[in-house]
Amino acid sequence: MRDMNTKESLGGIKQSQKLILLNQRLELNGSDDVMPLYRLLGMRKINIEFLTITPSGRESVLTCCVNSNAVDQIMRMINADEQLKSRVVFAPSVGSVSLFPHRFRLKALELVYSAFDAMKVPLYGMTTTISSMTFIIDYTWCNKAQSRIESLFDIPGRQKGFQNRDMQAEPDGLMAMLTKSLETAATYHEHRIKTYGVKIHPDLNLMTFNIPLDRRSKLIGVIQAMAEMGANFHFILSTWADSNRLWFYFVLDRIWENRIKQYVSGNFDEAAGEIMNVLPVELIHFQGPHFGDRYGVADRTLTSLREGGVWPVLSGCSGASMYLVFPESKAAKAKESLLNVLEEA
Repeated sequence: MRDMNTKESLGGIKQSQKLILLNQRLELNGSDDVMPLYRLLGMRKINIEFLTITPSGRESVLTCCVNSNAVDQIMRMINADEQLKSRVVFAPSVGSVSLFPHRFRLKALELVYSAFDAMKVPLYGMTTTISSMTFIIDYTWCNKAQSRIESLFDIPGRQKGFQNRDMQAEPDGLMAMLTKSLETAATYHEHRIKTYGVKIHPDLNLMTFNIPLDRRSKLIGVIQAMAEMGANFHFILSTWADSNRLWFYFVLDRIWENRIKQYVSGNFDEAAGEIMNVLPVELIHFQGPHFGDRYGVADRTLTSLREGGVWPVLSGCSGASMYLVFPESKAAKAKESLLNVLEEA
């Protein structure tokens, strides 16, 4: 039996530099003549450090974070197009805090989200990759948030407080930085983007929780209940569509559906706006070399899907991984489109 006083182990924490967050509404019926931000940023060789796509009625909401050094260039781009300007909102000062590895366990999310809620940390979104769990928060809170996470987990001392400091990270930082730039430039123009494989995960459920922000303690209860059940996740994403409601998306094996529904039925109040929906889905996951340092990966990937007539219900990209969630039986067609621009190892 696990000692209740034993802390969960964690490999490390990474904090980003200052980022800007951009939200864009995208129409899905093909009539939208506003160019998506992922394409505009790719054309300008601006790297997207964090990206999510979430549903919103007949539209999708594209959320992306880029380095704040590009703010002037991006604002000129937005202000030059009135239609684009009407569809984009932004937050000028956010940062990411990532913890790794999560080992596909919900306990890490329970601990961090509970702590952030108690601290009243402004939280703009989160997503998971194959190993990390990344939270987008107000930049002024990054150091406090990181210190709190460090107090919750057993983390090797050498991995505490790790930040993106570019050349200051090591004596040979300049050479490492130049080498990375050369590798990035050398690989970007490949005909098909190299990956370590494009994997389809079938027979999953997308469980969506839509809860009033002032009742978010109910969500903490759900996460805790799922963690106690031993439910492992494939993918998690969260977004704040407006100031009043919280959206959390969990992609899980279907074996957990009945137990989670049973918990929700006894603890949620639909009359108070506490809602859970379940959709059978399939998941596509891929990762590749230098994805986290390269502009244009999201552009080529998402453009291939849009041109192929298959668009994800949900997507998240952070670091070197990209996750795409499709309605049941749509993943094979999506992979066919993706392989026009991706190369499997």
